[in-house]
Amino acid sequence: TMQNAPHKIHRRLKSRLGIAVALSLAFLDYAPAADSYDGGQPVNSKDLKGKKVVIADVPKVIGIGYFDATSKGIAAGAEDLTKSGVEFEVTSDAPTEADIGKQIEFLDNAISRGVDGLMFAANDPVAISPVLRKALKAGIPVIGYDADSEPDARCWFVQQATPDGVAKALIDSLVAEIGKEGDF
Repeated sequence: TMQNAPHKIHRRLKSRLGIAVALSLAFLDYAPAADSYDGGQPVNSKDLKGKKVVIADVPKVIGIGYFDATSKGIAAGAEDLTKSGVEFEVTSDAPTEADIGKQIEFLDNAISRGVDGLMFAANDPVAISPVLRKALKAGIPVIGYDADSEPDARCWFVQQATPDGVAKALIDSLVAEIGKEGDF
């Protein structure tokens, strides 16, 4: 049913493998192929091999099901990496309302604490970019998900669904609800 469509999307966001791969690629010094890469690079990033990796996740807002699911998925991916011998610690914190100014404060505080990596879902792709560039200049890798920044302000962007994929899923759900002969 249409009511179940968001639940299906939440389950996809909890993909441990995808999160684990994204975390390990970005925070363990993976250099992407130049011809397929549009992101920024951290400057003089720390050598984290054999060390505990501390990551701050700053979604748009906390306290709603969608970002609760992303936080759980990120934590599960970090747990899987820890079990495989690469110790990750992830904290998720953000404003309780979608406010870019407050989100920037959370990111800036994480940078000041000296985290090893940042993850974010941007409230505003342009306004968030300067603080993310600050993180890159401090040697902190940055991964975006859900809503991107300007490409040079992050290393990677994880897109959980394409616009075409979402449209197809919504139409398929609608057809399942009202039938192929339904009247729009």
